[in-house]
Amino acid sequence: MLDEWADIYLDDEGNFKASADGDVQLVTGKAAYLQDVKHELETVLGSYPFDETYGTRLIMYLQRENTELSRQELIQDVEEIVQRHSFVVPGSVDVRANSWTLREIEFSVSFSVQTPDGIESAELTVQITVDGVRVVRSE
Repeated sequence: MLDEWADIYLDDEGNFKASADGDVQLVTGKAAYLQDVKHELETVLGSYPFDETYGTRLIMYLQRENTELSRQELIQDVEEIVQRHSFVVPGSVDVRANSWTLREIEFSVSFSVQTPDGIESAELTVQITVDGVRVVRSE
């Protein structure tokens, strides 16, 4: 059985959020799992100071042609990134490229999360632009 997952709550810019008493706010459960996946997808590979293998190279897909090979490579990379999280149910990751231009790529990734209370579904919508990789919706 998995223990309840807790993490420091981060805002959209990756900064700690303060609670009413001034301490750092915590996030737990499914929201913590989603934050963990979101943070890794948005982090450029090699830029995280505590783990050089953490993050992605998703930004490299920008400026690539919208071909079947490019789409399959993106889908495979995202599946591998999400699947390596221990709370993601093996084989549950599904990635769909929604739109692809030379200026912006948008894709959705759905997966199942093993929580202490059972299995829950999760979905993220991710955009890759010249400004970086951003999760624009999570549920």
